Amino acid sequence: MMKSLIKLSLLKMRGQVRALFSKPTSAVATIFMVLLYGAIIVGNFMNSSSEDVIGMSIDIHIGILVSLAMSALMVIMQLMNKNKAMLMGEDAFYLLGGPFSRRQVQSFVVGYTYVQAIYMSLLSLFMVISLVGSTSMLVILCIFLANYFIYVFFLGLTDYLYVVGIVFPKLANVAKYVGYAILICVFAVAGYFVFETGFDLQTALLKFAQTDAFYFIPVFGWAKMFISGAVDGNTLYTLLGLGLLVVSSIVIFILFRNFPYDYHEKAIEDSFALSNKMKAAKSGNTDAMRDTSKLKNYNSKFKLGAWAISSKLILEMRKRKQLVSIQELITLALFAGMSIILEFGIVWFSGMLVYWVVISSQTANFKEEFQNYMIYLIPDSPLKKMLAIVGPTILKNIVVVALAITVVGVIGQEKIYDIGYAIMMVVGYLFVCISANILTLRLFKSTANRTFVLLMQMLIVILCIIPSIALSVWLLFTLTLQEGQILQLFSIVSIFANIVVAGIIIFLCRNMLNGRELQSE
Repeated sequence: MMKSLIKLSLLKMRGQVRALFSKPTSAVATIFMVLLYGAIIVGNFMNSSSEDVIGMSIDIHIGILVSLAMSALMVIMQLMNKNKAMLMGEDAFYLLGGPFSRRQVQSFVVGYTYVQAIYMSLLSLFMVISLVGSTSMLVILCIFLANYFIYVFFLGLTDYLYVVGIVFPKLANVAKYVGYAILICVFAVAGYFVFETGFDLQTALLKFAQTDAFYFIPVFGWAKMFISGAVDGNTLYTLLGLGLLVVSSIVIFILFRNFPYDYHEKAIEDSFALSNKMKAAKSGNTDAMRDTSKLKNYNSKFKLGAWAISSKLILEMRKRKQLVSIQELITLALFAGMSIILEFGIVWFSGMLVYWVVISSQTANFKEEFQNYMIYLIPDSPLKKMLAIVGPTILKNIVVVALAITVVGVIGQEKIYDIGYAIMMVVGYLFVCISANILTLRLFKSTANRTFVLLMQMLIVILCIIPSIALSVWLLFTLTLQEGQILQLFSIVSIFANIVVAGIIIFLCRNMLNGRELQSE
């Protein structure tokens, strides 16, 4: 019976790969992502210096620490996530309700975890390569293996604690406490070095990244021991760290595989609930994965005409606590911390904010609002309705960007006009990213393949920012500028060139809310 289960698993994996190439759009998207990922990795290997794209030299130990921090962040989010299921709907119904023993089902889940850990490890590896640039293949392999065993352990632990919580409801929140314990361990060790160095954050971070005390943090410390041993040529640390990671993964595998209690009925119920939520989220329902049972009531005044749409959207942001999400706060805090502690400066932080703006603009769900039939009852022009829809998102991001850059600039003792120029530059890219989102809706209309639409939106964003980048580079080589004037140049060109591009896009898409433009022919 186990052989048939393995065969069916392999057939399913082959079917998933075939599905990626079943349609021209998905095939193009898959090939593009593979080529993009490969080009970035090859480009970093071809770069002989350990500097990133903006010339910041990053210690390999700091790069490793950032990689582990990213893995820890993903693990903690997984442990604290309320939307949990051991399998997806159809798989759960077939496996948990089929003629398979409990051990066979749990072995299958472990195998699925091993495959999932590969994808997540590649993402962490990509982060390190992007930060440290060129490094040896041995170090790359060790970083991949370390992150792989981290994900194998914690994904297996999440599944084990999930079934324990089903059988013993009083232990349902243990996974959350494990996440808190990880944070406490990290902050305890890091806090010790901050105090020891007299609150010199940069020195404390370097010591924290290179000291042996980090190795006492379970799993993550062992991973650091394994990678650092490979980097420093310490065979004992390399073998000891790898051994601890392997043993911990085997222990959690044995615990989960031999779990003796019945949990199938609740697991099937949770799997179908999560599957339905994920389908709704892919179709554009931003509330699908969020708990909407605890929405607060707010009093609000609605403006007249098309601007009533903006009033409604701002009220919804307040009720759903979408002004700034937890993920956005964590991302911004990570960028700000690196900029301040490592003294990268406001230019590096602004570049990271541009990256954040590009990603954040893709999550803005304008399509749902554009397809709201009640909008067409408002006696105003389609252009004004469009501006009313995108206005709250633009305003929210401007406030977040301005506050983030101001805080980093003040702490970093940057000049006031440099802070202003940095804000102008990021806001310019914000305008063009939002307009690219609208253009994507205009071009692909009611296309259902969200993955393809997101990929095309990214391509459109890249095309739209090319004019400002090209003009900035041309002026940089044409004009004679001092070092402090480079940020000013990029800021002024960014704000004007990108606003012009955004204005042209908005003008061309001004009739999208006439009731016909969002339907595919």
